[in-house]
Amino acid sequence: MPAAELPRHAIDPEAIITEAVLTIEPHLDAETVRRVLAATLRRAPQRRALAAMLVGDPQWLTAGRPQSPRLLERLVRELRHCGAHQVREPRCGRCGQARPLKALEADGRTRICGACAVRTTTRDTACAVCATRSVAFRDRDGRPYCKRHPPEGGAQPLDAVCSAIKQACPGLSMATIAGRCGKWSPPGTASVSCCGPCRTIRTC
Repeated sequence: MPAAELPRHAIDPEAIITEAVLTIEPHLDAETVRRVLAATLRRAPQRRALAAMLVGDPQWLTAGRPQSPRLLERLVRELRHCGAHQVREPRCGRCGQARPLKALEADGRTRICGACAVRTTTRDTACAVCATRSVAFRDRDGRPYCKRHPPEGGAQPLDAVCSAIKQACPGLSMATIAGRCGKWSPPGTASVSCCGPCRTIRTC
């Protein structure tokens, strides 16, 4: 595509970013902004991406949104070190603090700080009853439990499987069902199914 047909943010992203910053930070000079820009966003694709964002919504510089990309966070931090007052660093999507954002929430867009990321990891790997981090079991919903607090009162999942098969195949004895289920392998290697009029049970 000829340069004349390209949008301005693709041709001169540095000018767009500098103008956007000076609009809200008029006490800074253009040379300072360009110097910070060159030091923080060294690659042209980064500058073009940020310029396109600011063309669409200049408030990315002042809103402190947790969805802000890392390149905007770096630029804002350096601008504040150089005397900017109106630009805002992105805030953690969980605690709302203006801290370095180290991780993403489950939505893949909202960024959170390191402290919240650690708390999330601890919560996800700690026993749901006593909070110890020695996890030995998980229930059917994925919640973790330690050896002292097995899910569902320590009930064996195999017992529930055998009971379900007994309901579906009343002609089978529990001994037969338990014997066959004991040979069951994880999905992808074997399966248990009833054959015929529930007189036999086979592994496939």
